[in-house]
Amino acid sequence: MPPIEIGVVFVVTGVPLWLQSGIDSELLQVMRLFNYVAALAGGLLLLLHTYLGTVAFPGTVRGMLHGKVSREWAKLHHSLRYREQSGD
Repeated sequence: MPPIEIGVVFVVTGVPLWLQSGIDSELLQVMRLFNYVAALAGGLLLLLHTYLGTVAFPGTVRGMLHGKVSREWAKLHHSLRYREQSGD
């Protein structure tokens, strides 16, 4: 589930959970379940995104923080741009 859809689920289920008045308790239970699943999915996506940006592709954090990456990293992740810039 992409992040934008998780956000939509949060809003659609969260607002009624926040306001609660006049809503059937069974419907609220279903909304709590969907809200919980969206929170769990969002947390897992955050962990995956952090892993991919640090451990899975070393050098990525350095590029985000300092704006520079190694030649090997650039060649692997952006080969066309690397060839344009380096002339290889």
